[in-house]
Amino acid sequence: MRSVLAILITACLLGGCASSILEGEHARTGTTLAALPSGAAVELFMEGKLPATPYAEVGQVTSRGYVLDKTLEELRNQARTLGANGVIGLTYERRFSADYLQDLYFAKGTAVAIR
Repeated sequence: MRSVLAILITACLLGGCASSILEGEHARTGTTLAALPSGAAVELFMEGKLPATPYAEVGQVTSRGYVLDKTLEELRNQARTLGANGVIGLTYERRFSADYLQDLYFAKGTAVAIR
């Protein structure tokens, strides 16, 4: 019985369970806006880059996931929830997560409404 359990846990960690880790959070720190619809464009600006037009801070967004593209898409989803169409100061890194006992991508930035 123990060997079957060990095989299931190993399969889960190496297979589907690991690739399904995707979480995000947001905190409003500025202008209150209505949420944007799913799929609305959200521009990402790496740390040190800014939009060419005026913008207003809306909040802080974070995400973590096993796959970078999906982690960044979750960051966009968090920005949409705040009504933001951009994220400035974007940084991300891959590091060990004690919660999941594996490496994950961690992304964060400031959600903004670009005019």
